[in-house]
Amino acid sequence: MTQLSIQKTISTAFQVYRLRLGTFIKTSFYRYLWLFLSSLGLIGVYFCFIFLPLLLFVANLSATDSFGNNLLIILLSLVGGILFAYLTVFTASKGLRMEALIAWIASKELSGEKETLQTANRQVKRFWAFFLAQFYILLISIAFSLLAEVLSNVFPEYLAAIVFLISLLINIWITVKFLFADIAIALRNTTALDSLKYSFQLSQGFFWQITIIVICIYLILLPAYIIPLLPFLFGLFSALAQTPTITSNLSSFLVVLSSLIPLLLISFIGLSIVGILTIPLWQSVKAVIYHELSEK
Repeated sequence: MTQLSIQKTISTAFQVYRLRLGTFIKTSFYRYLWLFLSSLGLIGVYFCFIFLPLLLFVANLSATDSFGNNLLIILLSLVGGILFAYLTVFTASKGLRMEALIAWIASKELSGEKETLQTANRQVKRFWAFFLAQFYILLISIAFSLLAEVLSNVFPEYLAAIVFLISLLINIWITVKFLFADIAIALRNTTALDSLKYSFQLSQGFFWQITIIVICIYLILLPAYIIPLLPFLFGLFSALAQTPTITSNLSSFLVVLSSLIPLLLISFIGLSIVGILTIPLWQSVKAVIYHELSEK
């Protein structure tokens, strides 16, 4: 069997990343904007479907003297929740599609074609398939996680750690086996289910090689993910060091917690910038592996 060269794969991915850096960063920025809107939509879903009903229940607003108001609030909550749910799925699909466009452009670069983002937007179809593919993968992962949770409660404590390890390995297996689903949709115009099947077949016999490549990229990029967290972590450790002296004073404790908000914001912005810069590299790695395996 032909082997994937770890060094060649990573070096080629970095080369593609460097050659199309401007286009990649622009596309990755759009991806983050869409996914940020998706996060806001998710907050709206939580507010309409969970927070507002709980608020009505706790406040006991369902009394007969306010039945009309309650019914109106419930209807508005239902309509708002549906609209926010649609917004969440729509914007998430847009963001996942933008992420796939990076892999599409990288794959074309590997074939000697310098395609633009505008061309990619015209060529890549199946808007909802990107969300459905990730949704199916999430369901599979949740199913195995629930199974592991049940097994960990059944087996003795010393075997629970083994069950957890097996669950972790299964989730790694799921990630690797379905790694190329979005590229398959973008390049082959497949449905969500067909993209999962194709990715599963494409990685057949190359699981450990792909896993090692993914781990190597994680290790290379790990410092970039840690550095933005340092301001918040330092602030958190400093606050915890003061905990024994301030826990008796609630107001002082709240002041310390509020002082962490700017640090958390700085870390969030830093992680977002790192994400914008590194997502194209991940997609380039996937495109290189896909290009190598699809030609075998």
